[in-house]
Amino acid sequence: MRFTAAYLIAFNDAITVCQNTLDSETLIDLQSARTLNVENAMKALRDDYRDLRYFVKKVYPTNEARQNAYGLDTYGKIAYNDAELAKFVRQLLVLLSTDQALFSEQGWTQTHTDNMALHLKELDSSVAQKSLGGSGNLISTADRTIVFETLWDFTAQTREAAHRVYKNDETRLSLYLLPIKRTSNKDALIATRTARVALSNINADALLSVQNIGTVPIMIWAGEQVSDPRPAAARLVAPTETWVGKASLITDGKTGNLFVANDNNQTPGKYEITVLDNSEEE
Repeated sequence: MRFTAAYLIAFNDAITVCQNTLDSETLIDLQSARTLNVENAMKALRDDYRDLRYFVKKVYPTNEARQNAYGLDTYGKIAYNDAELAKFVRQLLVLLSTDQALFSEQGWTQTHTDNMALHLKELDSSVAQKSLGGSGNLISTADRTIVFETLWDFTAQTREAAHRVYKNDETRLSLYLLPIKRTSNKDALIATRTARVALSNINADALLSVQNIGTVPIMIWAGEQVSDPRPAAARLVAPTETWVGKASLITDGKTGNLFVANDNNQTPGKYEITVLDNSEEE
């Protein structure tokens, strides 16, 4: 049964599962960071090889076969492929394990070789992390969708009930609704009669919250065209004040866009708008 103690427990459980599940945006950011780690490790190895190639020519100035064993003829084909580059460097380290004395005489020391081995380890690690795709919180896209949709179902049910219980109390109703759109404008609106479209495609029953975060009053109203006369119902929102109400309360009935204007010719206006609900009244 809805809205019992058991329902509340299940709702809280759904919230917890959702909080512990990485959303798509987070996963994309995470993968971008891990891709960058791979690229940085590859760059370090490419830098190592550019140095090593110089010493290969000093150690084996006339031995083309030995130069090619160190990849002088093939390196260009694999330099930007992480798997091939890692394989290539492992082969180099094997060769260096037998030739280190010769290279040390020319200036490529054991420290140089150890640094290359360290960069190879970093590449292996970053590739492994990237291949995970996420973290311990990773689940398939389909399963993540189910997690978020489950929580949304609980929210939608509660929202539906709130529309009925608090249909005459918009302030209380707003506590049960999810913000679905937010806009912020910190640019100057300096012409007395100039208005800017703050939100479009709203309906008369859209429940809005308009917060004046500037230092001068702003005027808000809903209508179709900026050029239309401002309705008598347009509201003045003073600095630090927040107006909450339906779009129908600040319009002459021609809802569609929300306009914001600053009636002060000197000081920029600033505001933040939250659409608490943009659905038709049930």
